[in-house]
Amino acid sequence: MPLHIRNGLVLSSAHGSPERADVLIEGRSIVAVGPDLRLPDGAESIDASGRLLVPGFINAHTHGRENLLKGLVDNRPLEEWLFQLAALSDDRTPEDQYVSVALGAIEMVKHGVTSAYEVFTHIPVVDAPAIAAVVQAYSDVGLRAIVAPAVSDIPFHHSIPGLLQRLDSAYRSELDRLFPLRDGRLALDSVAEALPVCARNELVRLALSPVIPERCSHEFLIACRDFAESHELPIHTHLLETRLQAIERHRRDNCTTPELLDRLGLLTPKTSLAHAVWVTDQDIELISRRECAVIHNPLSNLKLGSGFMPMKKMRQQNVKIAIGTDGCASADHQNMFEATRLAAYVHRPSEDDYEAWPRSEQVLHAAWEGGAHAMGLDGKLGRIAPGYLADISILDLNSEALTPLNNATNQLVFCENGTSVRTVIVNGRIVLENGEPTLIDADEIKARARDTAQRLTRNARRAQILLRAEPAVQAARLTAFASHR
Repeated sequence: MPLHIRNGLVLSSAHGSPERADVLIEGRSIVAVGPDLRLPDGAESIDASGRLLVPGFINAHTHGRENLLKGLVDNRPLEEWLFQLAALSDDRTPEDQYVSVALGAIEMVKHGVTSAYEVFTHIPVVDAPAIAAVVQAYSDVGLRAIVAPAVSDIPFHHSIPGLLQRLDSAYRSELDRLFPLRDGRLALDSVAEALPVCARNELVRLALSPVIPERCSHEFLIACRDFAESHELPIHTHLLETRLQAIERHRRDNCTTPELLDRLGLLTPKTSLAHAVWVTDQDIELISRRECAVIHNPLSNLKLGSGFMPMKKMRQQNVKIAIGTDGCASADHQNMFEATRLAAYVHRPSEDDYEAWPRSEQVLHAAWEGGAHAMGLDGKLGRIAPGYLADISILDLNSEALTPLNNATNQLVFCENGTSVRTVIVNGRIVLENGEPTLIDADEIKARARDTAQRLTRNARRAQILLRAEPAVQAARLTAFASHR
């Protein structure tokens, strides 16, 4: 039935001002926005007096598998963090993956998120039942999502320059037994097997994530390109998150990773690039020319000490920027208000010209319409306007963050933390009402998550093997830095 939201204060886009208006939704789309709209026969009506309506936030980069691992890893850069994460990894069932992803989806919807770009990892290799479980989790909570299974053909300990030479042969053999070189095409076969699951789902689509280019051979990257093209899938990858990745690419190919990806045909408007910290000015120009989305993940970039995405240079080159929380093992929560606020603040100390600091409307644009571009939904998401999909978050104007309402855009970025969110609508359907999910029992999922996390205790033997590598990883990283000053 039609949904009529009346008497609300509507902030239709990041660059607008809130205005008193009604919103009329029919099916999955917004059909009218304006004062005193006529209530259609049979329409459900929501009184939004004292409420602020905003576009739903789009979390353009997250890892649902990590929702059971929040708070477990700290004080490690990415390379050592990967060993810590692998030590915490268990051979999860599809049900385990469902619970973990649903837990994060609930956290997101309670904080005004209506869409998520999920980069899904399954140990030892992604398979179709696990992908189906992730798709089902997002669908059951009611979020719009793209699920991008992470694939590669090079184990992570083979992608760190100088590491293997520092390991004795017996220990290297142990690591190779835990994480063997694999035929990446087997993972692509699993993604192909899962395609029919998403073909029947209106809200959740599949993508492909060659997870880190430095963990993929040229041949496998080409196979990913061809697979994505043949199945009309977008591509999402972690781009130059760390300085060590940039060093490794130059060591292998004497070029930057964007240059290589472009040479192999992987930089297109359907490609989204997470982090992009260690890119050159030429890389930024190339990314802009190819119309790729870049996903800013300031929380994990800071926690892992990866660096600062050159946001000013990207904006100057008109790069399409979105914002993500990253996963709960590297950011510890799924709160897009926090990620958006940090995106506004983190670049200020390094920029003397305060007129060049990111403004609230610019980071909100990234969280809304930039996210829409990353999701392949330009002109369909990120605004409250006729013809757009009905993804709307409704906030309580009586909350502390929004009282008094001096500047809605500034306060959404600088004051709000998500506790004002009362109602969330996705695709024309109410998925959060009075601050609680309507389609799934949140308390049941949290109880199952506690039981699952307790059962999935750290594999002691795997941890013992993996954590022995940390000193060698640190030495290899520091040596690489010293030789590339």
